[in-house]
Amino acid sequence: ALRARAIFHVKVVSPLRFFANSDALGFSPADKGTVLDKAYDFLIRAKGDGSLLMKFDLDIFEGALDNEDGTHAYVAWNMAQRNQKGKSVDGTETVNTHHPVMSELFEPEDADSQHTGDETKALLQLLAEGFLDGMVNSPLREHLESQDSKFSAQCSRF
Repeated sequence: ALRARAIFHVKVVSPLRFFANSDALGFSPADKGTVLDKAYDFLIRAKGDGSLLMKFDLDIFEGALDNEDGTHAYVAWNMAQRNQKGKSVDGTETVNTHHPVMSELFEPEDADSQHTGDETKALLQLLAEGFLDGMVNSPLREHLESQDSKFSAQCSRF
């Protein structure tokens, strides 16, 4: 269960947190419909096949931004994530921590983790289904529909 939750966090939650909080994107929360559309469309597929989320180089938000500033900001954020450094266990070295962790999540060498593939796929399908339910049944849903995008904000009051 931990492996599935970690994969879902890395592939879905963490990028959405970036999109929700970055001032570098060059657009407002009302413009983030294309990002939510990408998440929604991908999660529909992942609900039926959890293995889709188990690809090391998968970026479900690739191509979601239609402005150059936002695209550069997202690429820079992704690179910063991949280049995270930490101290070695004995504290004597600074090492790249991202790649070993991601390798163990997506291409595990540990025998116990290798045997969790089917369970992880099934749990990823459930996580995708639950996340989709939250998107579709959100109390804010009525404010997030438009002709251009499933989740673009409509500000007809103004």
